[in-house]
Amino acid sequence: MKKAVVALGVSGALVAGWYAFSHFGHFGHDHAHSHDHGHNHSHSHDHGAGGHAHGVGQMSLFVDNTDVSLFFHAPAGDVIGFEHYPRDEEERAHAGAALTFLASGEWMQFPQRAECTLQSGTADSDQLDEANEGHADVTVDLMFTCERPRHLTQATVQLFETYSALERIDAHWIRGNNTDTAELTPAITTFRIR
Repeated sequence: MKKAVVALGVSGALVAGWYAFSHFGHFGHDHAHSHDHGHNHSHSHDHGAGGHAHGVGQMSLFVDNTDVSLFFHAPAGDVIGFEHYPRDEEERAHAGAALTFLASGEWMQFPQRAECTLQSGTADSDQLDEANEGHADVTVDLMFTCERPRHLTQATVQLFETYSALERIDAHWIRGNNTDTAELTPAITTFRIR
């Protein structure tokens, strides 16, 4: 089994937080429906946290004092452009470039006054596993430190221009006792954090 991970560091707390979200349904729409992927049959996908719905990504943001953990999940076809194992060097390079960009965190913007810097970032796709024959997803874990967290009042996601197949991101954030959700689209890329 071959699998590649682009890593700029490690973020174990984020994985534990995402595990809690994915198992307790915080996105609030754990329904299944059928849709056509351009082939002769349709199949059902769970649209809860971590579900595979073309055009839809999920993002969770956890703020703990100066630490900000972010988890992003989307179908590989929406971000990389295909879900199959890379067939040649060009597809491998394309997938690698997308994962490197996602792991860089450059697409996530916080207010400059919050003085946030990326501490670690990883991006992975199960499409890089030769044994994967089904739908493939991309997962991204980012860890930021914000020196002035009281100024962390919003976040802007800059992925829609780069990845036009991505139509919506269901975002969820937690900060202390506050929590909320936001639906991000190409027209609405910023959400408030209280």
